[in-house]
Amino acid sequence: MPSRTRYARYGPPDRYETPPPAGFCISVFAILERGPKVLVGTPREHPRWQGEWMPQLRMYSKADREQVWHSPRLPSAYLREGENPGDALARVVRGQLRARSFEATDVDVSSWTYPSDWYPGHDHWDLAFAFRVKARPPAKPGPWWQELGWQPKPLRSKDFGWNDDFVRYLGIAR
Repeated sequence: MPSRTRYARYGPPDRYETPPPAGFCISVFAILERGPKVLVGTPREHPRWQGEWMPQLRMYSKADREQVWHSPRLPSAYLREGENPGDALARVVRGQLRARSFEATDVDVSSWTYPSDWYPGHDHWDLAFAFRVKARPPAKPGPWWQELGWQPKPLRSKDFGWNDDFVRYLGIAR
């Protein structure tokens, strides 16, 4: 009897599995803490989000994009195909935060699936690399942020939109 188990090896169908029907996202998050505070921002509509950090925004409905521009988030980005998570972290810390140097002190790798809103009957899969980072971002955030600042923990998970369960898991929100 053939196994129904699929392994996470995606590529040409003659030798690999096809990607999950509701998608698979690999993300990197930078968690910067200063005592009981964590660095959180609210993005501003800016070409760098769609060009460097969140290219899938082009596929979002107008209402979903508006939610992104009004929801706080940790500095983060999707990995590029074949990109090392440490290199993606450098893109986030140097690009989004404009920090010249940084040190990643720890990484939490988590994975989960959930029912897709876009593809009913299928689960979407997320793989996240959440790095604890020491860095000194400049006092003035880049123009791609409406706000970027140190917020006291615990934050309210409901403010993080679809990331609410993830920020609870990381221990920075309840």
